[in-house]
Amino acid sequence: MESKTIAPIVISIVAFIIAIAALSASYKTAPAPQAQITGFDNKTPITTTHGTITLDRIAEIQPGLGTVMIEYGTRFYTMYYAAKSGNWDLAQYQMKEALEIQEVGEYTRPGRAASLKNFEASFLETLNTTMNSKDWNAFQTTYNNTIDGCNGCHVANGFPYIKYTLPSSPPNLP
Repeated sequence: MESKTIAPIVISIVAFIIAIAALSASYKTAPAPQAQITGFDNKTPITTTHGTITLDRIAEIQPGLGTVMIEYGTRFYTMYYAAKSGNWDLAQYQMKEALEIQEVGEYTRPGRAASLKNFEASFLETLNTTMNSKDWNAFQTTYNNTIDGCNGCHVANGFPYIKYTLPSSPPNLP
């Protein structure tokens, strides 16, 4: 090729690379502006496609511990049967999800947050450590201790009639 042909091609390629770099940089540098809301309180109506609602009302309908514990219990027994079948990754995932739903309970019921955090520190951390060893016998012992701790927490918080027991059959595991 002749230099008269190569020069325009090289210049075009360099210009293209510079344009791409400039576009790429422009997308990364400017953070989105934050909306400033004024004249707003928890009783201000918020219009949605379903009607209007206030923050106070949204706060009132957040799930209580009864709702949270239904998911917690499902995660807890799925964890057990996953570990029993040797699916430690699924068991660990269930633990992660149980801890996340517990956080929902801590936020929506702050009066119970200390008990929930104490249960986590006293029992779930130990169960999680045991699970990481992938030793079924050790896991089963720690799991049973965790159930005792769970039921003890119910008693201590005035709910002695709520007694967790492991379902006798496993869920449909993947």
